[in-house]
Amino acid sequence: MSGLPPPPRFWRGANILALIGIFIVCLGVGVFLGVYERFRAELPSIARLEEWQPNLVTKVYAADGELIAEFASERREIIPLERVPPAFIRAILATEDRAFFKHDGIYLRRLFSAAWHNLATGSKGQGGSTITMQLSRNLFLTPEKRFVRKFKEMILAIEIEEMYPKDRILEMYVNQVYFGSGAYGIESAARMYFGKPATELTLPEAALLAGIVQAPSRQSPRVSMDAALARRGAVLQNLVDVGVIESDAARSAAATGIELVPRRLVEGADSYFTEYVRRQLEQQLGTDAVWQGGYRIFTTLDPDLQRTAEEVIEKHLESIEKTLASDKVRRADWQAVREAAIAAGDSSALIATHDEDGPVTPYLQGILVSVDLETGGIVAMVGGRSFQESKFNRATQSLRQPGSVFKPFVYTAAVRNGFPISYVVEDKPLSMPMGNGETWTPVNYDRRFRGPVTLRHALTNSINVPTVRLMFDVGIQAVIDYARDAGITSELPPYGSLALGAADLNPMEVLRAYTVYPTYGTRVTPIAITRVEDRNGNVVRSFTPARTRVLSEQEAYIVTSILEDVVDKGTARYGVRGQGFEWPAAGKTGTTNESTDAWFVGFTPEYITLTWVGFDQKQRIRYNGTGGVLAAPIWTDFMKVAHEGLEMPEEGFPEPPGLEHVEVTTRTGMLAAGFCGMGSYAEIMIPGTEPQHYCNAPRENTGVPLLEGPLDGRPRPGGRARDDEPPQVDDDFLF
Repeated sequence: MSGLPPPPRFWRGANILALIGIFIVCLGVGVFLGVYERFRAELPSIARLEEWQPNLVTKVYAADGELIAEFASERREIIPLERVPPAFIRAILATEDRAFFKHDGIYLRRLFSAAWHNLATGSKGQGGSTITMQLSRNLFLTPEKRFVRKFKEMILAIEIEEMYPKDRILEMYVNQVYFGSGAYGIESAARMYFGKPATELTLPEAALLAGIVQAPSRQSPRVSMDAALARRGAVLQNLVDVGVIESDAARSAAATGIELVPRRLVEGADSYFTEYVRRQLEQQLGTDAVWQGGYRIFTTLDPDLQRTAEEVIEKHLESIEKTLASDKVRRADWQAVREAAIAAGDSSALIATHDEDGPVTPYLQGILVSVDLETGGIVAMVGGRSFQESKFNRATQSLRQPGSVFKPFVYTAAVRNGFPISYVVEDKPLSMPMGNGETWTPVNYDRRFRGPVTLRHALTNSINVPTVRLMFDVGIQAVIDYARDAGITSELPPYGSLALGAADLNPMEVLRAYTVYPTYGTRVTPIAITRVEDRNGNVVRSFTPARTRVLSEQEAYIVTSILEDVVDKGTARYGVRGQGFEWPAAGKTGTTNESTDAWFVGFTPEYITLTWVGFDQKQRIRYNGTGGVLAAPIWTDFMKVAHEGLEMPEEGFPEPPGLEHVEVTTRTGMLAAGFCGMGSYAEIMIPGTEPQHYCNAPRENTGVPLLEGPLDGRPRPGGRARDDEPPQVDDDFLF
């Protein structure tokens, strides 16, 4: 062995260690590259940033531009970097990434320091992430603290730095980062905490916001002001350390108090109208688009009239509650029980029952919907007394019997089928076989019978029995056909009780059907939204009310003239004229059997408004709980405000051309002459429908059994009664 030559110098001592080190480094690089390629294949493409569309707030505006609702999964507003105050940029860089303009996405020195700190303390408190790494995590990764996620952050950060300049990265970061309390991005944070745009932030405010970023769930001033101020002090010291501000400026800023604006009330649907808008938007655009798309929604709502509607509903319902029987639940009493239940932690006692749309309240409810007839836009919508207590919108989601509010459809069908409004129907007892051995006997509200009455008189005074007789004279199918044309889509059972409003209808379809009258025969489908703009201001949807001709101008005007009589001298006189409303108006009251529903649908040349009063779970409201007494005064108080400042027209509903005025008798409906002409009046008629005989001339009675009535000698314009079998009901409808 001693004869062997010594090993080459290359294999001696430190050289061997160096070779081993090179091998380990190469192996490490190889492993790193392999892991890098493996993880890189799992990561999203950075090219997606070219089409980056952050989730933005969808804002809903009233007709006057007032912000009334916001829908957002993340509350964010995007602004360019030049609108971000320098004080905030310096604070965020000094605190989150001092080497931002020097590194290429990864700051190894800080990363190793954070790793050593976490290893020594056994915590995960320090992450060592650069702003670019934070951006990659916020955009593409989950927030969990794991080594694998950190490695992916590094990969994405390097690629982001290769693709984008520093100012673009910083702009994306300040618009993406979370500031707590639902605010994403510096603009949303400035407005949410301080009620001002980011450009107006002061140094103390900017430093506080920069401090929130580290732990928004703990350091938001809405969570803990002490924690937020302590963190702000650290941010100000960081600014001193990097030489941005002097110590005196930092102390002055740290001593400055923080005043937060109250939490914003405009957050999502908090009213029946905005919830109605949200449902329509989700149908039109999709749920994700509404909550993330940053749209601007322009609606028809008049905020002043909306507030008026809410006030008059509550005022009148509180007044009505004072007259109710002792077994009825008052809202104030229910609220007291609710507050006590909340204090005791008993949520089961909050509300009596629930349905699929939300809580059903046990106290008296009311609705009001008003539409501008010129634009077709809904200017006010109240779907109940409190959206917070019950999100069930009774205006758009309920089905209630309309009672006598349905009657004008019967009379309109008659006019459309050639009946003159002077046509006389007998108001006397009526019994109709039901087919099961029993009979149906409708009665009038006051239990009185008046003998022969004209259609005008019968509708003005909402008399039941003549209305049933008329429907069978016209034909039930003719009435149903007209109701469908007017916009009624709910089921209409072909029974005699249909004439008295026994079908369940939605208030919005009733309102739509009534638009035919003030528009001289055109059905108007009301709208709530006028246009939708995307985040760039482009109009992506626009809406106008659908208008469909249903009646001739002359037919619509004739019925409107009767509905004017309802207001001036009929069942709505007390609730409208008796309350001091002098504007030209027309409408119809409605009360269902046992006074479970009280309605009034009325209109002027400017607005059409529907009001309703009742309980969610059908029960008698009170004695004399008619539409004229309970619902019409609500309508009147609202319409008084709606017409303030408007010039009253000299003629409310001008008579269209093509009509004639014919002198007829009140008892026979025939042409007035001689002695019988003493009880006569001038009736409006469409040429060709006027009576052909005088009142003292012989006439032929061609009535059908059980529906007999004086005729003028002509064949019945609407045909004969059908053999329908009405259900056994005790119809007690009048107003």
